[in-house]
Amino acid sequence: MNRKFTFTLTKEEYLNFLRFQAAHSKRARRIRMWIAISLPVVLCCLLFLFHLNEQLIWDVAALAVIILWEWLFTPVLLRVYLNRIINEKTMERLKVTGFQKVSVSFLEDKILYKDKKEHSISYRDILRMIPANEVFIFQYKNQGTLLLPYRLFENKEDMTEFFKEFEMAWKPYR
Repeated sequence: MNRKFTFTLTKEEYLNFLRFQAAHSKRARRIRMWIAISLPVVLCCLLFLFHLNEQLIWDVAALAVIILWEWLFTPVLLRVYLNRIINEKTMERLKVTGFQKVSVSFLEDKILYKDKKEHSISYRDILRMIPANEVFIFQYKNQGTLLLPYRLFENKEDMTEFFKEFEMAWKPYR
């Protein structure tokens, strides 16, 4: 594997990374559960309160609404919630004022990246690689994270080829 990328991360890419992290937190799981069960509980209570559960048509209608709620609306509402709480103000609170140019080189045995100074990451130290929304997230030892935006690739085939090359270089160390 021998690839080199030079880029400057955008605000939106970084916000998407923060949203991805937040979506996989314990708090987000609790909020998702609350969103997911709120409408079904209300519907079930209404069915029993007004004795509508005695008629099959109301049970089927409530079941259809619950299924639509779980599959369509719960993920959308969670995404809206995360977009609302993690925004430009979040960047201000984290004191992120801008992004600098970064060079990342994927070599046969390690990753070199240069921001203000040079860093070297052995493939052995990489814990996981996550293809998230708009970026590849490389997590490595000591809580390190490296983001590689999808926009650096010419097309989907180029991205898939990179992913396969990375897997082959990383495979012996996992």
